[in-house]
Amino acid sequence: MPARRAIRCSDLIRPLLAAAALALAAAAPANQPDVPVAPPEMKGQPMAFIGLGAVTNCAGFLRAADAERQQRPPGVDNPETVRTPLYGALMAWADGYLTAKNEVDVLHRLAGNSTTITQRGRWLELFCQANPDARFFDAVYKLRDHLVAEGE
Repeated sequence: MPARRAIRCSDLIRPLLAAAALALAAAAPANQPDVPVAPPEMKGQPMAFIGLGAVTNCAGFLRAADAERQQRPPGVDNPETVRTPLYGALMAWADGYLTAKNEVDVLHRLAGNSTTITQRGRWLELFCQANPDARFFDAVYKLRDHLVAEGE
């Protein structure tokens, strides 16, 4: 079997983040301060969560994390390298959610900034091991709460 080429997380995420930043810059009025996107009366209203992370449960994430571990050569521990597409996609979805929350939470805009994909993935694994029936979204939501509480 041919060796798989390592996929750096930044290779997957950078083009998506660049497109999102351009869209936000084009849509944001230049002379307004940072304010939440939704007006206060919308707080608590239903909201759609879209994408792979919204339809995956913790058991599915744990399988993806296990497959990722099996693809890592012994002794290789680059914290920004992802080897399997499913794990990479789930972690990219999680990072996208964290970034979106940072965008609207003006008091905690740097949540997760001091962590690596390996650290965030390990936290998600521990949560999912304790809660295998939970939705992956719930794990990512709790991860953000943890990052904010710990100032990471």
